[in-house]
Amino acid sequence: MLNEPTNVCLFGAGGHGRVVAAIAHKIWPRAELCFGDQQRPLGTPVGALSIRFSKLEDIVDHAIITTIGNTVARKACMQHAARLGLPFATLIANPDTYYAKPPGAGSMALSAVVVNPGAQIGAGVILNSGAIVEHDCVIGDYCHLAPGAVVLGDCTLGNEVWLGANATILQGLSITDNVTIGAGSVVTANITETGTYVGQPARKISHISTLSPHSKAD
Repeated sequence: MLNEPTNVCLFGAGGHGRVVAAIAHKIWPRAELCFGDQQRPLGTPVGALSIRFSKLEDIVDHAIITTIGNTVARKACMQHAARLGLPFATLIANPDTYYAKPPGAGSMALSAVVVNPGAQIGAGVILNSGAIVEHDCVIGDYCHLAPGAVVLGDCTLGNEVWLGANATILQGLSITDNVTIGAGSVVTANITETGTYVGQPARKISHISTLSPHSKAD
C-alpha cells in the first residue's frame, strides 16, 4: 500500500517509540532506522537503535514519524517538522486489514488494527494496537485511539480526540474537537462540547479535555 522509505527517524524514544520501532523493523526490513529525542543524549541505545538526532533541525536525509503518544506534544512536533520541510513517513503494521485509502501524513496503524472501507484517517493519528475503525468513519487530525478502542460505522471524530483503551463509539455519532473519552466508556450520543467524558453511557466530568495544553497529561 505504501512505499518503503529508505531512511526513517522515529522522533520520540519513549515506550510508544519502542513499539513503533519493533513494527518498523518488521515491515521496512531494508530501511535505515534511528531515533531522535530532545531529552536523551546522542548515542543513547534504545533497543536495537540509538539516538542519532536531538533536534528536528539536525535531521537530514530521513523521513520522520513522530513517535510521541501525547497528542499535544505530537502535534507541536509535527507542525515544527512541517515548517522545516521534513518529509513524513506513514506506518501501517498490517495492510491486509487496512481496507481504506492511506492515512494522512505521519499517521500510524499498529498491530491488529482494522480499518474498513470508506474510512478516512487524518494526519498525525495513532491507531493503537487492536483499534477498529469501521466503514465510512472520519477520524480527524492528531487523534489517538488507544488499544482496543472501537469506532462503529459512519462516525465522525474531530481533531485531537483521545479514545481510551476499549472505549466504544456507537454507530453514526460525531465527536467534536479536543475531547477525551475514558477507558472502557461507551459513547451513545453526539458530543458537541470539548471536555472529558467517562462511563457507560459516557457522561461529561470536566469541561477540560485531558489533552488540553493546560492539563498535566504526560
